[in-house]
Amino acid sequence: HSFPTRSSSDLGHGSYNTSDWKHPNCADGAWGTGPAMLGGDSANDISGETLQTIMDIGPGGGRYPTVYFRKPFSASNAGDYTTLTIGVKRDDGAVLYLNGREIGRTNMAAGTITYSTFTPAPMSGSAESAVNTIVYTLNPGDLMNGTNVLAVELHQSSLGSGDLGMDVQLTGTKPTGDRKSTRLNSSHTSIS
Repeated sequence: HSFPTRSSSDLGHGSYNTSDWKHPNCADGAWGTGPAMLGGDSANDISGETLQTIMDIGPGGGRYPTVYFRKPFSASNAGDYTTLTIGVKRDDGAVLYLNGREIGRTNMAAGTITYSTFTPAPMSGSAESAVNTIVYTLNPGDLMNGTNVLAVELHQSSLGSGDLGMDVQLTGTKPTGDRKSTRLNSSHTSIS
């Protein structure tokens, strides 16, 4: 069983209402789409990776602090899943949400995160393409039958950061060991 992935995800930059953009009912029809690995400034900026979708990350010296991504996917028998494992390649930091609920962070400080929040440390070299694993124990109702949305806010380390990149793989586990997998890395991902 697998969640369909490798299809489109939504991307955006700008200050969005944080109670809105990460939720399944967000109107993202105007967001751009493209295959992952997603990012900018050029195709080869992320060490060991080739960006499949180059997006506007702001002018040099004035980068957008945060870029937003959304990926809808379907699940059936959602209540059977107990754990999500998320593999995240990110330059520089990310906060992940499932249907509007935060499910993990990587290279981000604890506490309130806003559009202008920078990561505590920049990524460079092989750290830019390393897979960072987040394991999230599902609560009843977190994963829904039908359409769900994995939303990611990707943060820069500074306005002068030279690049930005992201790729995600989501795997759901049932107690029987049956795994379902979704990856944002080879078809279209929406961008705004």
